[in-house]
Amino acid sequence: MEENHRREILMRDNLVIVPVGSSIGRFIDKYDVKLEDHWRQTANERNYDIIAVQYGNYEPEKGTYDQLFKIEGFKWPILKKLNQMIDLTEWEYIGIYDDDVVLDYKTMNRSFEFAKDKNLKAFQISLAIGSESQWPVTRNIKNTNYTHTNFIEIMCPVFNRTNLEKIMKLINSYDVYTGWGVDYVLSEYLDIEPAVLHFIQMYHPSRPETGSEYDKYKAFVEMDDLLFNVYPKIMKEMYREVKVNYTNFKDEVKQIIFETN
Repeated sequence: MEENHRREILMRDNLVIVPVGSSIGRFIDKYDVKLEDHWRQTANERNYDIIAVQYGNYEPEKGTYDQLFKIEGFKWPILKKLNQMIDLTEWEYIGIYDDDVVLDYKTMNRSFEFAKDKNLKAFQISLAIGSESQWPVTRNIKNTNYTHTNFIEIMCPVFNRTNLEKIMKLINSYDVYTGWGVDYVLSEYLDIEPAVLHFIQMYHPSRPETGSEYDKYKAFVEMDDLLFNVYPKIMKEMYREVKVNYTNFKDEVKQIIFETN
């Protein structure tokens, strides 16, 4: 159904994939966004298509997606299955967003416009004050357009088509569950410095607010296997050396102020 049908419905240059498990309006009171301006409202004028994935019992609201799939699981296994159904590289930029991220459609539009203008390889929008984040490099910096870094979070990464293909090769190489560790290796594996956009912001609620549940022990085991078994093997096959110290990765994270305003 999907590939031929996609061409009739989805015509924009960019794509946002969002696994959905709760209401579109759940967290808008935490951030200054009107429900009708929410980035998932399809009635607005957008430069991006929205593919929603229903992964549980909650069915996404009509008018919040251009196309709907039903695939059980977490975000990264969902992405693997979705990529088998349709060619995700037909879009110029592809974002993989959590459904609880709050921003308006104009902000999302601007992010894609900026990425295209600067020819960014991968990026994320910076996080507003009060957002859940363990990584200072992703938090908003005032009077700054964007920074380059060696880390962006897996809650809302955006890739150009070339680097999405490479990421798909990575996650197809092991039994991905939560995707823990993918953000650690992303920069070195892709051989790029992703960008964080600071001229715009979004809000991401904390885990206690979302009530998200997963097996943390399994997630840590998955990350350990990726960092110290799967990833080094992949790099060796690519005739490349692992240079980052993933045992103390937080000490490796860096940020370059690239453009101020």
